[in-house]
Amino acid sequence: MSKVPRHVGFTGGTRVGVYLDTEEADHARTKAFSIDLLRRGARSWAAELRAAVDDMLVAVENDLNKAPDPAAASASYLLPLQKCIFRFLCKALVGADPAADGLVDRFGPYILDVWLALQLVPTQKVGVIPQPLEELLLHSFPLPSFVVKPGYDLLYRFVEKHGAAAVSIAEEEHGISKKEAINNILFVLGFNAFGGFSVFLPFLVMEVGKAGRGDLRQRLREEVRRVLGDGCDVGFAAVREMALVRSTGYEVLRMQPPVPLQFGRARQDFVLRSHGGAAYEIGQGLQYVYWSNGPETSEPSPGNKQCAAKEVVVATACMLVAELFRRYDDFECDGTSFTMLDKRELTPS
Repeated sequence: MSKVPRHVGFTGGTRVGVYLDTEEADHARTKAFSIDLLRRGARSWAAELRAAVDDMLVAVENDLNKAPDPAAASASYLLPLQKCIFRFLCKALVGADPAADGLVDRFGPYILDVWLALQLVPTQKVGVIPQPLEELLLHSFPLPSFVVKPGYDLLYRFVEKHGAAAVSIAEEEHGISKKEAINNILFVLGFNAFGGFSVFLPFLVMEVGKAGRGDLRQRLREEVRRVLGDGCDVGFAAVREMALVRSTGYEVLRMQPPVPLQFGRARQDFVLRSHGGAAYEIGQGLQYVYWSNGPETSEPSPGNKQCAAKEVVVATACMLVAELFRRYDDFECDGTSFTMLDKRELTPS
């Protein structure tokens, strides 16, 4: 039995597209497949998100209503939101309903949390133990992938069985093998989408719901209801008309980017220019830290490293905010817990 190289142990032995250089032949195929998945998923994206958010908010409302003292009521939205993100992404992106597999539906988000943590902890400041112990114990070596392999294999079989349509697109239209297709799907689903949204969306809800920001929430509510009118569903077209909601999403994304730093190796000497006029000489072959994968004005394509879901990320955040204000007149948060949900009272027409 051949040993799987450590650097691909978390991805089923496959060098997934995000780790490929744009000059490698497989990069264009895997990036085109990712873009194709998003394009196809856009048809059901908003509807699946609305359904998952509705289930999440029902659960949070129930927790909030169980509090013995309404004045001190609090209900965490962190785990319900993660379940919401996982379920809607599986259905919209992979075309697979987690409800078809009880183990995946129950444990899928937790498996991905562990899978992400094992990859990210060696690169992140944890702050639980003092330095230099943290550096020595957590940042000096990669953590083992075998810890999460049973969970990863469970998700692999789930995609293989219930996401067969997405896998066949990779095989038939992009020339990607079944194994590579499933591992790329799992990375897009688990790292790019679930991992990114699990950082960004809780922070978005927390920032909008902070005490003392009632004026912002009032303006957001007014914009959402003006655009939606009577009976209009939250979707891509609707949130494009919500300037303040979009601005709020971008501002929170700036404050808390899911991936704040990325490393790149320069292929040749060039000058990196900032929007403020500053310029930095970059030497060939050296590694540097960059923010983002490219300018916000550039579009993702098979030939670049720009995030395939660049526009979808902001639109999804806007849909979540819009859905909250479609449902509630106001809400407040303390950290990642709702402390108040003022449900909208519909006036008879």
